[in-house]
Amino acid sequence: MSEGPRKPNCYGCPDDFWYTHPVPMRKQGVMMHLGERFCLGSKKARRFKRNDPQNSVPGWCPRRKDPCELRVYGFKSSYEELLHFRLCQNLGETLSPSEFRYALIYEGRAKLSPREFWACCETTSDPTKEILESPMEIYQVLEIDDGLKPVFFYKTEQGFKMLYSFNTEIARKNKLEEDRD
Repeated sequence: MSEGPRKPNCYGCPDDFWYTHPVPMRKQGVMMHLGERFCLGSKKARRFKRNDPQNSVPGWCPRRKDPCELRVYGFKSSYEELLHFRLCQNLGETLSPSEFRYALIYEGRAKLSPREFWACCETTSDPTKEILESPMEIYQVLEIDDGLKPVFFYKTEQGFKMLYSFNTEIARKNKLEEDRD
């Protein structure tokens, strides 16, 4: 299996702020001094302490969701599902999912973080049994959102693969279609 989800960090976050002005100033209820690092994610700024992790997100991050949000995306119609299956069969390989073929079919809370879920994937054949009422079907997409960065897992015949991009806005706009006879 691949490396798995990376630990998120604060770099690139719009709330990560380094105070660089030589004159101290009060901002968001906190006195800021030269060289101090702050998180501006809540009403009151929070200064990073020396014992806070330097390369990953601290446990007190206001963006962090606990428990994580969980979403499952499935084919929006039986026609889309059949088309995907046939394409995979004809090409002899698993195709990446296209957001245009998927719709949101389940939303809930996850007991596991994305990293913990990936660790379960290495030891268990279907770790979704532990976090969902029923196991996922093949070619469905699982999203685990910890508030920092959502991570997507694609169920294939060989197990779960991590997806590096899946446009959820497109998939959420799609509606499940009723099967026509």
